[in-house]
Amino acid sequence: METTNTTKQGPDGAILLVDDCEIDRLLYRTVLSRAGMTVAEATSMAEAYTRCTVSQFAAVLIDKNLRNGCGIELCRRLRELDNYRSATLIVMSGEEESRFSVDAEAAGATHHIRKSADFTVLLNLLRESEIG
Repeated sequence: METTNTTKQGPDGAILLVDDCEIDRLLYRTVLSRAGMTVAEATSMAEAYTRCTVSQFAAVLIDKNLRNGCGIELCRRLRELDNYRSATLIVMSGEEESRFSVDAEAAGATHHIRKSADFTVLLNLLRESEIG
Protein backbone atom coordinates (compact mmCIF):
# COMPACT_ATOMS: atom_id res chain seq x y z
CA MET A 1 0.00 0.00 0.00
CA GLU A 2 1.57 3.26 -1.09
CA THR A 3 0.66 6.33 0.87
CA THR A 4 1.25 9.87 -0.28
CA ASN A 5 0.62 12.97 1.72
CA THR A 6 1.24 16.65 1.93
CA THR A 7 3.61 17.51 4.74
CA LYS A 8 4.98 20.64 6.24
CA GLN A 9 8.59 20.92 7.27
CA GLY A 10 8.98 20.34 11.00
CA PRO A 11 11.33 22.46 13.08
CA ASP A 12 14.70 22.57 11.35
CA GLY A 13 16.53 19.35 12.13
CA ALA A 14 13.90 18.18 14.62
CA ILE A 15 13.95 14.60 15.83
CA LEU A 16 10.76 12.76 16.72
CA LEU A 17 11.27 10.60 19.80
CA VAL A 18 8.69 7.81 20.08
CA ASP A 19 8.62 6.13 23.49
CA ASP A 20 5.78 5.36 25.88
CA CYS A 21 8.02 5.53 28.97
CA GLU A 22 8.06 9.02 30.43
CA ILE A 23 11.42 8.52 32.17
CA ASP A 24 13.08 7.30 28.95
CA ARG A 25 11.65 10.27 27.02
CA LEU A 26 12.98 12.68 29.63
CA LEU A 27 16.42 11.07 29.52
CA TYR A 28 16.66 11.02 25.70
CA ARG A 29 15.20 14.53 25.38
CA THR A 30 17.79 15.86 27.85
CA VAL A 31 20.73 14.17 26.12
CA LEU A 32 19.63 15.18 22.63
CA SER A 33 18.81 18.75 23.66
CA ARG A 34 22.19 19.16 25.33
CA ALA A 35 23.74 17.98 22.06
CA GLY A 36 21.97 20.89 20.33
CA MET A 37 19.13 18.92 18.78
CA THR A 38 15.46 19.88 18.71
CA VAL A 39 13.24 17.09 20.01
CA ALA A 40 9.53 16.48 19.52
CA GLU A 41 7.83 13.58 21.26
CA ALA A 42 5.13 11.00 20.68
CA THR A 43 3.97 8.46 23.23
CA SER A 44 2.27 5.97 20.91
CA MET A 45 2.51 4.40 17.50
CA ALA A 46 -0.68 6.17 16.37
CA GLU A 47 0.47 9.58 17.57
CA ALA A 48 3.89 9.17 15.92
CA TYR A 49 2.38 8.09 12.61
CA THR A 50 -0.05 11.00 12.61
CA ARG A 51 2.72 13.50 13.38
CA CYS A 52 4.85 12.08 10.58
CA THR A 53 2.04 12.43 8.05
CA VAL A 54 1.82 16.17 8.69
CA SER A 55 5.46 17.08 9.48
CA GLN A 56 8.84 16.06 8.14
CA PHE A 57 11.32 15.18 10.88
CA ALA A 58 15.05 14.89 10.29
CA ALA A 59 15.03 11.57 12.16
CA VAL A 60 12.64 9.36 14.07
CA LEU A 61 13.88 7.45 17.13
CA ILE A 62 11.50 4.59 17.83
CA ASP A 63 11.29 2.39 20.91
CA LYS A 64 10.68 -1.19 19.78
CA ASN A 65 8.30 -2.06 22.61
CA LEU A 66 5.45 0.42 22.69
CA ARG A 67 2.51 -0.24 24.97
CA ASN A 68 0.00 0.05 22.13
CA GLY A 69 2.00 -1.20 19.18
CA CYS A 70 5.33 -2.36 17.92
CA GLY A 71 8.08 0.06 16.95
CA ILE A 72 9.14 -2.31 14.18
CA GLU A 73 5.67 -2.02 12.64
CA LEU A 74 5.79 1.79 12.98
CA CYS A 75 9.11 1.79 11.13
CA ARG A 76 7.60 -0.35 8.36
CA ARG A 77 4.58 1.97 8.06
CA LEU A 78 6.74 5.11 7.98
CA ARG A 79 8.81 3.65 5.12
CA GLU A 80 5.58 3.48 3.10
CA LEU A 81 5.22 7.28 3.29
CA ASP A 82 6.87 9.06 0.37
CA ASN A 83 8.62 11.60 2.58
CA TYR A 84 10.07 8.90 4.91
CA ARG A 85 11.38 6.45 2.29
CA SER A 86 14.95 7.66 2.83
CA ALA A 87 14.58 9.29 6.26
CA THR A 88 16.75 8.32 9.21
CA LEU A 89 14.70 5.84 11.27
CA ILE A 90 16.42 4.37 14.33
CA VAL A 91 14.72 1.56 16.24
CA MET A 92 15.88 1.10 19.84
CA SER A 93 15.37 -1.77 22.25
CA GLY A 94 16.23 -2.15 25.91
CA GLU A 95 16.16 -5.93 25.71
CA GLU A 96 18.52 -8.54 24.30
CA GLU A 97 16.55 -10.10 21.49
CA SER A 98 17.91 -12.49 18.91
CA ARG A 99 15.55 -11.36 16.13
CA PHE A 100 15.71 -7.63 16.85
CA SER A 101 18.37 -6.85 14.21
CA VAL A 102 16.73 -8.98 11.54
CA ASP A 103 13.26 -7.56 12.19
CA ALA A 104 14.49 -3.94 12.31
CA GLU A 105 16.41 -4.30 9.04
CA ALA A 106 13.45 -6.00 7.34
CA ALA A 107 11.20 -3.10 8.41
CA GLY A 108 13.58 -0.59 6.80
CA ALA A 109 15.31 0.83 9.87
CA THR A 110 18.33 2.93 8.99
CA HIS A 111 19.92 1.74 12.23
CA HIS A 112 18.94 -0.41 15.18
CA ILE A 113 20.57 -0.01 18.56
CA ARG A 114 20.29 -1.28 22.07
CA LYS A 115 19.20 1.31 24.63
CA SER A 116 22.02 2.10 26.99
CA ALA A 117 23.21 4.72 29.45
CA ASP A 118 26.01 5.49 26.98
CA PHE A 119 24.52 7.70 24.29
CA THR A 120 27.71 7.89 22.23
CA VAL A 121 26.51 5.42 19.59
CA LEU A 122 23.18 7.19 19.13
CA LEU A 123 24.73 10.66 18.94
CA ASN A 124 27.35 9.44 16.46
CA LEU A 125 24.69 7.85 14.24
CA LEU A 126 22.69 11.08 14.23
CA ARG A 127 25.76 13.17 13.42
CA GLU A 128 26.76 10.74 10.62
CA SER A 129 23.27 11.31 9.22
CA GLU A 130 24.00 15.06 9.41
CA ILE A 131 21.46 15.64 12.17
CA GLY A 132 22.38 17.92 15.03
